[in-house]
Amino acid sequence: MLRRTVAITGGIGSGKTVVSRMFSNFKIPVIDFDVIAKDIIFSNFFFNHVQYAFKNDIYMINEEFFDRKFLRNVFIGNVRVQKFFESFIHPMVYRIAILNWRSLIRHHPYVILVIPLLFEKKLEKFFDRILIIDSFAEVQIERVIKRDDMSQYEAEWFIFNQIRRRDRTKKKYIENVDIIENNSVNDEITLMNQVLEKHVQYLNMMNDRYKIKLEEYF
Repeated sequence: MLRRTVAITGGIGSGKTVVSRMFSNFKIPVIDFDVIAKDIIFSNFFFNHVQYAFKNDIYMINEEFFDRKFLRNVFIGNVRVQKFFESFIHPMVYRIAILNWRSLIRHHPYVILVIPLLFEKKLEKFFDRILIIDSFAEVQIERVIKRDDMSQYEAEWFIFNQIRRRDRTKKKYIENVDIIENNSVNDEITLMNQVLEKHVQYLNMMNDRYKIKLEEYF
């Protein structure tokens, strides 16, 4: 188990990034698996490995590789590419995240890890608390289309290739799982109040469990 650690999860477009930024406003460090993965994907290091693995597929090794729309289209349409990305990137993301966590946990009451596929990868047992960010599917689709310039089909593909929302929200009945509802587009005050409530809860929990000093985190 990663002690003094809260894992944030939720579907694409649910608001994980917005919520994690709110936690960072309370001096809580955030390690985002998606950010780490994107840094790897759009690096020359990864491109060189793609060139080697897909040397017979010219479309994979042209100059458009670093264009997100191009890469997204390739990913959606090719199971082989999906498996390669997963087998290559996921282990690297885990290693980098753990290294960052080790350097941060010594100086903070707890650390946030943002892990979109936490339940899909069965990682829930490794954390003190899990915080699900929940949104209606139609709200997720609207956000993703606007944020990432996706088509309706692309947004739906990503949403429905993750764990079903119904199955994810059922996890809230597990003892160490919390949930934040994020279905409003513009109501940041309500969202911030939910985050503040969870932050105080986590500080008190970490204090009870690990006897940390709380004064500077309120």
